[in-house]
Amino acid sequence: MSRPINQYQLRTIAECWAYFREQVTPPDFPPIMVEQAEMCFYTGAAFVFDQNIAIGADDVTAQQGLEHLDRLQAELNAYREQLAARIASRQRPGRPN
Repeated sequence: MSRPINQYQLRTIAECWAYFREQVTPPDFPPIMVEQAEMCFYTGAAFVFDQNIAIGADDVTAQQGLEHLDRLQAELNAYREQLAARIASRQRPGRPN
């Protein structure tokens, strides 16, 4: 097992994907599902990278960049809460996991 990903350590996308795959996908995950999950993972990474580049563009003020990062953070926090609720609902007694 690879060591946990610390959000404050520099990692390549490939390292993060390998950790994600190890932690999230079942060993018997069909190859097509692995391929599709990897495409989604890299697409998300590309989006985040592109947004970081856009924030540094000459026509984006520091204030606009910070406001955009705040919106992205709020969006991710909302998703994390939704995901946690979905996971918790699947782990209730008497409900199959």
